[in-house]
Amino acid sequence: MLFVARRIRSARIAIVLTESALRSLDYQRYRSDLLKLSWCAEIRLAPLTVEGVAKLVCLCCGGGCGHGAEYHGITGGNRLLLQAVVAQRRQMGATGQVPLPDHFVRSDAFRQAVLDCLLRHEPAAIEIAGGLAVLGECSTPALLGDLLDLSADIVASVLQGLEHSGLLVAGRFRHEAIESAVLDIRSADLIRLHRGAARLLYLQSAPASLVAEHLLGAGDLDEPWMVDMLCSAAKELEQTDDAALGSQYLELASASCVDDRRRADIDTELAGLDWQLETFNLARNIKQVAHAGEEIASGSEHTAVLVRYLLRYGRFAEVSAALDAVGALGETGHSPVDLGSTKLLLASSYPPLFAQLAPAGPGRQAPLTSRRAEPFRYAATVLADVLSGRPDGAAITTATAALGMVRLSHKAFEQVECTLLALIYTDDLDRADTVGETLLGIAERLGSAAWIARLSALHAEIAIRRGRLAIALERGDAALARLTPQAWGVVIGMPLSSLIMAATAMGELSRAAEYLAVPVPEDIYRTRFGLHYLYAYGEYHLATNDLQAALGDFALCGSLMGEWGIDVPGFLPWRTGAARVFLRLGKQDRAVRLIDEQIARLDRGQARASGITLQMKAATRDPEGRVALLRQAVDELQECGDQLELARALADLGTAYQALGERQRARTILRRAAHLAEVREIEPLRRQLALEASDIGVDGDAESFEAEGTLTVLSEAERRVVVLAATGYTNREIAGKLYLTISTVEQHLTRIYRKLNVAGRSDLPLDFSASIPAPSSSN
Repeated sequence: MLFVARRIRSARIAIVLTESALRSLDYQRYRSDLLKLSWCAEIRLAPLTVEGVAKLVCLCCGGGCGHGAEYHGITGGNRLLLQAVVAQRRQMGATGQVPLPDHFVRSDAFRQAVLDCLLRHEPAAIEIAGGLAVLGECSTPALLGDLLDLSADIVASVLQGLEHSGLLVAGRFRHEAIESAVLDIRSADLIRLHRGAARLLYLQSAPASLVAEHLLGAGDLDEPWMVDMLCSAAKELEQTDDAALGSQYLELASASCVDDRRRADIDTELAGLDWQLETFNLARNIKQVAHAGEEIASGSEHTAVLVRYLLRYGRFAEVSAALDAVGALGETGHSPVDLGSTKLLLASSYPPLFAQLAPAGPGRQAPLTSRRAEPFRYAATVLADVLSGRPDGAAITTATAALGMVRLSHKAFEQVECTLLALIYTDDLDRADTVGETLLGIAERLGSAAWIARLSALHAEIAIRRGRLAIALERGDAALARLTPQAWGVVIGMPLSSLIMAATAMGELSRAAEYLAVPVPEDIYRTRFGLHYLYAYGEYHLATNDLQAALGDFALCGSLMGEWGIDVPGFLPWRTGAARVFLRLGKQDRAVRLIDEQIARLDRGQARASGITLQMKAATRDPEGRVALLRQAVDELQECGDQLELARALADLGTAYQALGERQRARTILRRAAHLAEVREIEPLRRQLALEASDIGVDGDAESFEAEGTLTVLSEAERRVVVLAATGYTNREIAGKLYLTISTVEQHLTRIYRKLNVAGRSDLPLDFSASIPAPSSSN
């Protein structure tokens, strides 16, 4: 070629040569001699610019090209890559004005173009590109050289050539599609490359997470350090909430571990991580339940944790068998197990299992020794105290504050659930709602199916106790949609009870029957969740006028609560349920006895339980005695925010005033009851009030104001007055309740009427009696 080049100076012949970026010594001599000829010149062709790419796309595809930068960002102006993309576009009939679809750069044509580019470099280019794709961000020329057994100089030279051709930018692939194509091209060598990369990074003391990424693709793991790296990487991921990747690491570690004791440790950790995955794998859960049973029977040091996992998944029978195994080991003197805090869970949620474990024990004597105790133990003790009728307000506050710093890992569930239940069962519904909503938002961002399901179930229970029936249905349905009935185990009683209660209160009895048709485990009635379910069943039977069945449900609920030492009205007010049945059966004396028993068990501050009980007590009195009790009930129910029970109490109070001939008061109060029934979709009560409306001139469809919007125009003192006036209190009664003079009350009302532009008390906005908490008598 050099001979020809020297003899064409005057001939009309042009010779165009291309050259590789890597040049041998012989080629360097030839190149030097060639460029000494005055008629020879070197022309360096750079990849196309953004403008050049846009013009080429426009020329080949027609139309304008407003996406030149996008095409250039993917291809780097490399003509082979660009031509592959353009050919795809032309085949699809798309113009340059259309953005580049992802499948265009993941096609066979694009992959072939990447291969063609690599083949134009030295033979080592394909191997080096494959090593770069495997090593990723931790790649360096030296590390690539060690991985591929090439000199660092050759690696650096090839990388420079790939950068000149537009495939790389700053030593990394320009676009993930190019990297993906290279991995496809080198697929036959990936196991070897990943295994080599893992070893190199391990020897360089790289973070475990980097090593573990390569171990996932390294095939059989036959060295102890590999299992160590996977476990360490999973531990690191606990702080990043990437449970799915951590689960992959632990699964591989378990499959590769040859030490039985170590594998048991790994499997225990893996069982917990399932709680954080986006999709609950029932088949794997069944396998892990079997593993837990085997480990417990062997006297594993993880017994306490594994029992908690079985409880968490509602595996009553498996827990029972596990406790039998623990007891058997204890008799032989070989049990290393200290269930400690787990006993508190058993006592609160699975009382028969607690009795099985410690038949002579009273159940809930574990003291709160320190507020620095293990968070789970502290929260479990708080709940146990609430259910045994010894709530500690300061301890509940401490446990609630701790939730502000909790991470929703698989280790925190019992702490979260016990604390929220303690708030729910002590009628601290506002705090429970606020904290629970925050935690549910975090769970939804993490995407954990189990966390979302269980927190949604708790939210449904909160919504029921606040009279937000539509929300209870929404949250309960969301809970059931996340996990199958088999995955719920006996815990399914919680979401189902809320759904049955909500549908029944809304008058949707066929829908309630559908929820009741969902299969539940037989063992559910040996758990706290079964008590919720029994109580809801009683409400349904009462609504369908099956009084004997309703009485049986409430009575069994009460019998079990008493037997298990958790008979507190804030948990489930079964006595008022049974009392309603007795009143319908005409057995008032038995209803009175139950109500008086419940009053004796009420704790201070439990506004909801108190309001429900007072409302039922009023039903046993004559109209004159009924009014005072119902007004107390209304105060309590307004304070706790239960709009279902408030609407019922207001309806009873209005009817009582009507019986006493106080039609104006009756009209005012019944208007509010009708409004609440309408807003909260309490259809049975709405129909009942509609039948009574014509007798006293109640307009159930009367226009109302938005209370939240009008609140801002009233002072704090005016708000306290208006809520009482809207509920039917006279000026004298308001004065006595708020420690004001009658004249002051009259002045407040005059200003209130003017600000709200209403004529008088009967025209006050309907929303006020439901939206503004009633002032307590201490005010």
